[in-house]
Amino acid sequence: MSNDEGDEADVVHEAVLTIDHMNDRAGYTRLIAKWTQQLGLGGRMFYAVGGGRQARQVVLVLHGLKDGLKAFVQRLRTENVDVNRAGKACKERQSTVVQQGAALTEPRSVLLGWETCEYSDDNALRRELNTLGLSQPVICIVSTAP
Repeated sequence: MSNDEGDEADVVHEAVLTIDHMNDRAGYTRLIAKWTQQLGLGGRMFYAVGGGRQARQVVLVLHGLKDGLKAFVQRLRTENVDVNRAGKACKERQSTVVQQGAALTEPRSVLLGWETCEYSDDNALRRELNTLGLSQPVICIVSTAP
């Protein structure tokens, strides 16, 4: 392995995902927090409130090593993460990877730990994402996602 390959293994990357909704926000959030810890990722979850326990228009911003981000996305697609309207466990079928694995080359702070943030409207979401230093094209895609 060359030095360049070894250096690349230590580079922090960023993934941005959207999730249409979470029926069991508390359970889903606990699971995501557990996964980020297991995979050595830092992350922020932004969501608007839906009915009852539901979250809607969810945005996940994750920082970590490329392999950890890849494993997170794979788990999201292959493991039960939420419940359907009948209360039966289900996999995530309505998520979109907006940005996967872009290296953090700008002078930006790496996200550590796990935090959630409720937002009230698209402008509030844009402000939060801008604070994290996301690029304007990514912010536009995320804030206009259904």
